[in-house]
Amino acid sequence: MVNASAETIKQRNVRLVISCNTQVFTQVECNVMPSFAPVDHVFRYYEPEHSYFKVRIPPFLQFNDQNMHVKVSRPTCQVDFDTKTSEINVQSKTGDAMNVVEATVFVYGDAFLSKLLATCRIEVTPLNCLYSQTKAGV
Repeated sequence: MVNASAETIKQRNVRLVISCNTQVFTQVECNVMPSFAPVDHVFRYYEPEHSYFKVRIPPFLQFNDQNMHVKVSRPTCQVDFDTKTSEINVQSKTGDAMNVVEATVFVYGDAFLSKLLATCRIEVTPLNCLYSQTKAGV
């Protein structure tokens, strides 16, 4: 059984209370059933373990709208949309080797996040890395 966390959302009952000042008008109880968003594109990257990474998602749509907004599903990731180049940059930190960092990037066409244009899945696989330094020349 998986516990709910910032990265895992479980089914739950939610009570909505509509009130004005201190007077309660109505209460509605809802059963919220989370579901996965359909994924348009999957981008896979490989980075050294226990390091910070910044990966670039190439422009896969015609992003000519200046009102574009991007959000990421993972709270430990940061996402940035460059309006000049239409590139999306995602940055975070990798963990142990072969523990894949997964995140979903949502691309919206308005400031209210109601017009979903694309959903991208990012998979960053950390690998063991051996650093070496060589001097060449006289």
